[in-house]
Amino acid sequence: MSNVLEECIKLYKDLICCYNNISEKELIEGTNDDLDNLLNLNEDISISTACDINKCKEILGKLKLLIIHLSSVNPLICIGQKDIRELLIVRGILEKGVIISIRNKDIKSFNIYIAQLFIYYFDYKDILPKSKKQNAIVGLYLLYLLASNSIGDFHMTLEILPLEDHNDIYIFSFLN
Repeated sequence: MSNVLEECIKLYKDLICCYNNISEKELIEGTNDDLDNLLNLNEDISISTACDINKCKEILGKLKLLIIHLSSVNPLICIGQKDIRELLIVRGILEKGVIISIRNKDIKSFNIYIAQLFIYYFDYKDILPKSKKQNAIVGLYLLYLLASNSIGDFHMTLEILPLEDHNDIYIFSFLN
């Protein structure tokens, strides 16, 4: 494992601890200090936690500087040669960025994180397992598009969603 990836994992753990207002010890106990368990940690994004948003944003800033050095983020590398763990960690970081930007009422950051996240949701859908937060985040984005009267983008987003997601609780209401 590269030093950059190890540093990303450490900062990602710090971000999860900061956001959920838990100690690193509690996180390790909850995940058995296993990377797969950390990546599969299912947090309900609808539950608001008492966290230090500014500290979370600071950690996200450090993470963004680190992830650009991961080889799997390089668009010139063939999809088949990308490290799945790196992609999963970056997707988790971006998902947390979406949630934190919503909590911070930062629409510009929300749009940037969504644009980056859609690559992991739709371009890498054949190599990455589907995120447990994907439909909730896409549903929030659809709601944002409707509220901002971005009807064209709303319909384009609906078109890229797989048919099996159309019955999801977070997506279904937009189709009726």
